Formats: sequence, structure tokens, C-alpha cells
Amino acid sequence: MADDASGALDKFVSGGPSSAVFNSLRSVGVACLDGDKLITGILEDLGPRQTMPFRTSVAALAQVSILQGGPGANQDIRNALHNIKQIATELQASAATKEQVESGGDKLTNKSTQQSYVDPSRIAELHTLTNPKWDAKRLTRLLEELNAVHAADCHMSTAMLVRAIVDHVPPVFGLKTFAEVASNYAGSKSFKGSMQHLQGSLRHIADSHLHVQIRKSEVLPTAPQVDFRSDVDVLIGEVIRVLRMPE
Repeated sequence: MADDASGALDKFVSGGPSSAVFNSLRSVGVACLDGDKLITGILEDLGPRQTMPFRTSVAALAQVSILQGGPGANQDIRNALHNIKQIATELQASAATKEQVESGGDKLTNKSTQQSYVDPSRIAELHTLTNPKWDAKRLTRLLEELNAVHAADCHMSTAMLVRAIVDHVPPVFGLKTFAEVASNYAGSKSFKGSMQHLQGSLRHIADSHLHVQIRKSEVLPTAPQVDFRSDVDVLIGEVIRVLRMPE
């Protein structure tokens, strides 16, 4: 529903009817305000830290009475929809993990898999950025999908998505390939070290899962094999810094 509301908002900015936006926003609000059970679920599965962002976002949607046209308008509404979607995604991942444990399935091999691969604050900040040269919408979606597959212990998909992300961002730095970012970008020494780790280790691991054909015997990857979270955080942080810079 949050995606539908975001789509209706985009259509409104492009000249579409406002009634569709208000109807979509009300649908999200009604679903989120379905008694106190949802709040209780958030407290049980994600902890109190999510309660205030959830209440604030729902209140923002419930109080919308005016829409503005033009690029970058209605940012408060977009932020509220994003926050609700992010909380719903984390609740879904938490429920799937809980179901796996309760059904007697394999226990998580690494506690870190219960945490986001990309810090949600990075994704939230990308949502708020507007840059006339680069549209971060696809990058933001890739990061959201990366968090989703990581939460589901889809380790091969995790490696593939991280590789897709590093191959997606070089134009932000004025370069064509990530190899050039790792070798030629004028960042700090620590930034260059993280990028070279992604270019070397990550690319080899991702390639092994993308291109190896079926064999007589296989060993599946574990969470530590695809854990490049600190390097990815350094990369996304630098992307955000560059996108913030005035033209």
C-alpha cells in the first residue's frame, strides 16, 4: 500500500488527480491504525525504538490535507511512507526468522544476520536527497532489496546485489567503472582500502555465485562469506556526501 501511495503521489506531481493520492494515503493510515495490536507487535519484534517513528509517520499521513506540485514537494509525506514501509519490512523479516526457529528449522548461523545489511538511516537519507544530475531511486531500491534478502539469509543473492550496487554508483564519482573508483578516486586512504576490498574480494565471491555452473558437489555460502557491510557503508556514505554537494 505504501508503494501504491508513493506511485499515486508521483503521478500527481506529473499532473495526475489528487483524489487518488488521498485515497491511497487513507488506506495506509487505516491499515496502520488497526487497533493497538500492531503497536504491540512492533514493540515485541523490533523494540521501543520503532514506536515513535511509526506513530509520527502514521500521524503525518492522517493529517495530510494539502498536496504541493513540483519536484521535491511533499517530502514529509514521502518520508512517512518510507518509514512505514521500512518498519513493515523489518517486521516481516523478524516474523520469518521467528517462524523458522519455532518450526524447528536451522538456527541462524550468525547473529549479525538479524541486523540490517545497510543501516536504515543511510536509506532514509538517500530518500530525502534531491540532486539534479543523479536520480538515487534505483540505488535506494537496491539497498532495500539487499536488506530484505540479507534478513532472509539469502547469501548468494546478497553477494549478487552488493556487486550490482558497486557497479551502479561509479558515475556519481565521475567514473565509468568501479575498478576506476577503487584505483583512481581521490578519496581518503581508508576509503580507497575499503573500495579495493570490494573490487577484489567481493567481485571474486559474487562471480563465483553468478557464473559457476552446476557441479557434482557443492558447498553453500554462509553469512560471513558475504559480509561486506562496513565497506558498503563507507561507499554509501561517500555517495551521500557527493550527492549533497552543490553543483
